[in-house]
Amino acid sequence: MKIDPAQGVLIQIADIIADYLNGKSMVLSEHSFFATELKDIGDADRCNLLKGYTCNLILYLLCGVVDQVRSLEKILGSGDGSITPYILMRTILEYAYKLTYVSEYHIGGEERTRRILGLLYTEILDYEKLPEDLGAQGEFVTEKALIKEWHKEMTGKDIRRVSAQTIVDAVWHSDSGYPEWDRQEIDRENVAYERGYRIGSAMAHGYSWAIGHYGLRRVSDNNRIIESMELTDRARGNFRLIAGGSLQYSFGFTTQFMHGMLAAPIMNRLGKLIARIEEIQPSA
Repeated sequence: MKIDPAQGVLIQIADIIADYLNGKSMVLSEHSFFATELKDIGDADRCNLLKGYTCNLILYLLCGVVDQVRSLEKILGSGDGSITPYILMRTILEYAYKLTYVSEYHIGGEERTRRILGLLYTEILDYEKLPEDLGAQGEFVTEKALIKEWHKEMTGKDIRRVSAQTIVDAVWHSDSGYPEWDRQEIDRENVAYERGYRIGSAMAHGYSWAIGHYGLRRVSDNNRIIESMELTDRARGNFRLIAGGSLQYSFGFTTQFMHGMLAAPIMNRLGKLIARIEEIQPSA
């Protein structure tokens, strides 16, 4: 059995972040830029709504990325799946980009508030679709009215749903430098969305062309075509690089957002592990 030299590196990355979260109090620091932005709001109800939802959202998303990256490594290491990695990668990208969408520094308080209101409004709409025995119907009536009024005041427009593509495109074209794809392709297409999220979505929805083209490896054996459910070494390496980078950036944006400073020593440790994946990445 061939030994995969990169196996387990993603688990190490996830464990470092999990250990940090378990050992640190992830409470919003008064020295953070978001805390400063909240002071400019003035209205207590609006301030509490924005702070409570955003801080929970970012921590939930980071924990979600940690969990999904661990699951991805288990699948890649076992060699048992060729479809699940795409579905996991799609979710990792959605969580990581949504986290970055509200936490990147340079966008400023007004734009951040608009983005947060859009995400919360979208969540409430989806929550309201739940059957009565699963959801507390009417729970967000007050919040929904506040969100609509606030958004109208800020933009002069009625609030609308926020799509996954809107989120990924906003981050892709931002100044945050996330993630580190081939920068030559930035102006031509959103690689993260087109090659990562959309293919993963097609897998999740059970599209036959996606399963056949991306999930099955076709080999010829004595004039017979054999469809094997396995990924190439190159594909596994790409999954690890994208997942590791997504987790590193998600952690960096979270600590900077919550504490007002980057956890540089941890980020450097994560960077070295990701570099190890890149060093042993197959060339073809």
